[in-house]
Amino acid sequence: MASNDKPFALICGGEVNYLKVPAGIRGEFENLYQVAYLPYVGSCDKPEVLRKWLRDHLKRHGRGPAVAVCFDDAFDAEVLTAYAAAGLLAICRTGSGYGTIRDDLMGQGGNGVGLYTAPGCNKEALAEFCLGTTLNLLHGITKGTQAVEAGLWPGNKHYAAIPTLHDHALLGRSRVLILGAGHSGLATALKLSQHTDVVVYNRKNRKLDPARNAAIRAHDAWLKQAPGGRTGSISRIYDDGLVAALKEASVVSLHLAWTSELTQWFNWKLMRHLRRAWFINTARGLLVDEADLLRALREGKLLGAHLDVRAEEPSGRDNITRHKLIHCTPHSGWTAGTGEMIGAALLNAVAFYKGEPIENKVIVACSLARPWAG
Repeated sequence: MASNDKPFALICGGEVNYLKVPAGIRGEFENLYQVAYLPYVGSCDKPEVLRKWLRDHLKRHGRGPAVAVCFDDAFDAEVLTAYAAAGLLAICRTGSGYGTIRDDLMGQGGNGVGLYTAPGCNKEALAEFCLGTTLNLLHGITKGTQAVEAGLWPGNKHYAAIPTLHDHALLGRSRVLILGAGHSGLATALKLSQHTDVVVYNRKNRKLDPARNAAIRAHDAWLKQAPGGRTGSISRIYDDGLVAALKEASVVSLHLAWTSELTQWFNWKLMRHLRRAWFINTARGLLVDEADLLRALREGKLLGAHLDVRAEEPSGRDNITRHKLIHCTPHSGWTAGTGEMIGAALLNAVAFYKGEPIENKVIVACSLARPWAG
């Protein structure tokens, strides 16, 4: 197929992120698609940016992209309608989340456009990030650094006000509650169970697929043979065990996939059961009621929190970012696996072009004809 005859594929992360993908995957992708970039400048997750890019692209080429590879959830109903009218057939997400895209596609905005995700491709990077944030919270590493920068030191009369809390430890002394039994939740559970007991909350009694059950069984067997004996364990709970698990948790790490019905799911109704715990959110900011989070800190239900995601991003300075017991990072948990995430989405786009089954996850199947398929 001549280059000009290939369908366009929009890469929403820009060329810099695209080049993190292994060359072999990029080569296979470029054999099928003409690549067009929406540069990532911190604002490509805004619907108006997507609309402007499409207008400019149509002026130059007369047709829109057949496939969009995106990080973010900015394909709202209006954007979807515009892109579908210009020839969009499929959206390939670079992670497991899909936000409101699914709802819009199943409504009037989608017009048959498919939605495919790539869950689990950066789960190990995220699990390492969660381990690091857990240790940071328990040992007060960031707060200790800030204290030294302010000229404080142990023994200084003001130092006690800095919440470093050195009496907390992870190894065998803390119980971690993982909220969500998806790819990242289980990867984090497996990582942390090498140090302490972990409880995984499996929402709505969903059955784990055989591969995940096998991974947990194999990990349990490895722990029993680990040098020095078994350090931690993994157990699973469902809705009927959530309240008891919240009361016993030292650390709560949120890993649910956000959908509209789960907006502010982690709110005071759940937080009120905590007993001096630490909270970590690397999932989606919209899952958490931030006003209730501040209340939980005031009332001692939470000792501190690490928020890698916010309800609105970028968040700017507010009561959350200024709070002395909250650490905030700019959605950093996924970045170590950027190449893997985009690569998985590109492979989904390749399979879509060829009419092959999508190996990862089909959220909404494309109901439109692929023009190149004849």
